[in-house]
Amino acid sequence: MAVLLNPQMGPISGLAFFKQEPVSTACTAHARTWSHDFYAHFTHGAQASAVWSSYPAANSAVAASNRVGFGQDVAAQLYAGLQAASLAPATQAVDLSSAPNLELLLKEATDAYKAGDYSRALQLCQPVSTALPHRADVLLLMGAICYQLRDYQQCIAYNDRCILIDPNLAEAHANLANALQQLGNVDMAIVYYQSALRLKPYFTDAYNNMASALVQKGLIPEAMDCYMQALRVNPQLVDVHNNLGDLWRAQGVLGRAAAQQCYLEALRLDVAYAPAWRGLGDLLREGGELVQALSCYQEAVRLRPCYADAFTGMGVVLKELKRLPEAEACFEAVVRLRSSCALAHGNLAGVMYEQGKLDAAIAMYHKALTIEPSFPEAYNNLGNALREAGRYDEAIACYSACIQLQYSKAIQQLQMQQLQPDASAAAAAAGLSGGMAGIVGTAAANNAAIAAGGGLMGGLAAMAASRPPQQLLPVGVAQRVSVAYNNLGGILKMTGQTLAAIACYEQVVLLQPDSPEGHANLASAYKDAARHDVAIQSYRYGTAGNCYPSQVSPGLLHR
Repeated sequence: MAVLLNPQMGPISGLAFFKQEPVSTACTAHARTWSHDFYAHFTHGAQASAVWSSYPAANSAVAASNRVGFGQDVAAQLYAGLQAASLAPATQAVDLSSAPNLELLLKEATDAYKAGDYSRALQLCQPVSTALPHRADVLLLMGAICYQLRDYQQCIAYNDRCILIDPNLAEAHANLANALQQLGNVDMAIVYYQSALRLKPYFTDAYNNMASALVQKGLIPEAMDCYMQALRVNPQLVDVHNNLGDLWRAQGVLGRAAAQQCYLEALRLDVAYAPAWRGLGDLLREGGELVQALSCYQEAVRLRPCYADAFTGMGVVLKELKRLPEAEACFEAVVRLRSSCALAHGNLAGVMYEQGKLDAAIAMYHKALTIEPSFPEAYNNLGNALREAGRYDEAIACYSACIQLQYSKAIQQLQMQQLQPDASAAAAAAGLSGGMAGIVGTAAANNAAIAAGGGLMGGLAAMAASRPPQQLLPVGVAQRVSVAYNNLGGILKMTGQTLAAIACYEQVVLLQPDSPEGHANLASAYKDAARHDVAIQSYRYGTAGNCYPSQVSPGLLHR
């Protein structure tokens, strides 16, 4: 899950053994001292203790935003229903002294959970649960184990039973919310987080995890408010400072200063906290400070040797610094750590391509597409590699697939917008979706005509004649589609299919009218077709001074 934000979320409980923080083997006393010195380099000797009090941007933004209620009535009804439907009184006290074997099993299960041996922990819990079916703490432990085993349905079942036994156990509500969020039921997850906070108003883990659910709903000010609420309860929460920093960084230039304050405060509290070094590295890289960013990523990896996100950031920086063999080594590390991640394979393929390793790059792009067949950027970049290898027909097919996938994804996003309660927004989305569906239908018909031997020209000319308005596509999608059209036009022109190339370049200037590159390419194609009058006109558009280069997301597409 790219973005943006990825807060650490796990099962939580009022019992101490349910809260387990990962410990890095590299975090020795020597490492901590070295990190303190490195942190001082970035703070320039400033009083780090003043950072927490210097959140004016965050505080003003939260104060300016209107807090929205997230189903308080629903939560109240849910809570009342749970109390009414309770099948047993609040946590029944069972004397384990008469059953020493069960007491020993429960202790061993707890120890296995703390050690990360979740399968054994669950095995040990089963006889205890059978003998003591109304022990809420046993069910809570079993739910937490199932969460770690990614058996979210069973986690929900155990926590549901736990709530029926003790409706006032806030930890069960929060754990159930975590599982619902993992299954994509974000709305109900928010309801259960709220019920947990009603029962336990100072429940910082619930605030932290609820914030991530709110981000999924696009409710950024409300998510920030959750993080700030957690920090008001306990200003020493390192992970919450870091998560808030990630959220501010995602807001672009306006959030950079607040993000830096958050990361520095996290490091003041725990200078060996690797995610804060990664976040600071991302922030510096986005600001063009590549050397300092590289130092932050190196520190994050030193503290957490298997930190895939830090290796990814390091690889991107090394690639931008043209240190390609080192970048390749970083991306290889990410592939080893995340063998099922298509983006990791795509990044590795990209740096192989830039080193001229075409066969290896092509093979790696194919692996990425095996993992994620609907990966449009991989199709575009695979097309580039195939073009360089002289495999033009395959390259044309890849560029065409990229274009169709981009349109299809945009339609899906607009269809999701139709589910929102704002009727006007839904109607607008429906209109856009209908128009884009026609465009994609034209593209699909075009590919069918090509497959049937009808040739490329007819379909592309029909698509150009349809002239879809630029506003049908979100800006970012329009940029990426125009890159694929530009690449497709280039290879068609190279292979002598000038009229088809013109159709592609016309799409580029429709999607990005201010692109001098698009107008120049179109003019060149017109010239090759002996259409000198329109060629001159296109050249004039490209050099008129009111056209600006297309902005393409770095690392996703290369020309």
